[in-house]
Amino acid sequence: MTKYWLLSYPRGNIEISVSNRLIGGKETRSYERRYKELKFNDLMVLYVSKDKTIKGYCSIDGSYFNDKTIVWPEISGEKYPHRRKIRIIRAFDKNKEPNIEYFYDELEILENVRSEKRNLGVNFGALIQGTTPIEISEVDYSLLTGTNQLLAR
Repeated sequence: MTKYWLLSYPRGNIEISVSNRLIGGKETRSYERRYKELKFNDLMVLYVSKDKTIKGYCSIDGSYFNDKTIVWPEISGEKYPHRRKIRIIRAFDKNKEPNIEYFYDELEILENVRSEKRNLGVNFGALIQGTTPIEISEVDYSLLTGTNQLLAR
């Protein structure tokens, strides 16, 4: 069964991932578990963290592997060895990337935040900090990618 994910990276790393058709996670057990949890053909939204935009979306293409070849800029020696190949479905030009704030009122992932009348932007940021990608619903994936197949049913 297909799962849906949201991957959050800074601009430079997301551009490297798109051009290399590759995502990578830190050298921790939680990232290893998460990257092994991703399955072939799972679908993923590529989110640019500081810009709050959607770079595009992709599918998982291939199996989990561990590789310490440097692909992304190292921070404190981190090589992001937990990896998966991706197939880009769509990548937006930088000036056409949708701003995720536009979707805050409809995202299921923010339902509890809305009901408690908390700050949506701050709480969305808190949701995606830590081990990423995070699992999202099919409805949220459709909304963020503009595919909206589910919403038309």
